[in-house]
Amino acid sequence: MTTPLAPCPGCSRHVRASDAACPFCAAALDRPASGAAQATRVAVALAAALAASASLAACYGGPPHPHNYPGPRTNAAPDSGAVLDPQKP
Repeated sequence: MTTPLAPCPGCSRHVRASDAACPFCAAALDRPASGAAQATRVAVALAAALAASASLAACYGGPPHPHNYPGPRTNAAPDSGAVLDPQKP
C-alpha cells in the first residue's frame, strides 16, 4: 500500500501526510483532524453519485411507443399490406 502524501504549506513539496514536520523546510504540517475529513469527502462523493444517477433516471423516458416505428417498406398503398420485394428494384 502506498503512503498518502500531502503538500507542505511552507515549500509546497509533497511529504508524507503522517509526518509532523516537513523534512525539507521543517515547517509544521497540519495533521488531519481524524477520519472526519475523509468521511466528509466520502459523503460528498456519495451524494454527487446519487444526484447524478437520479438526474439520469429522470431523463429516461422509457422505450419509444410502437406506433412511432415505421412499418416495412412497401410499394403499395399503406393499407394494402403488400411488402416490398428486396429482389426487385
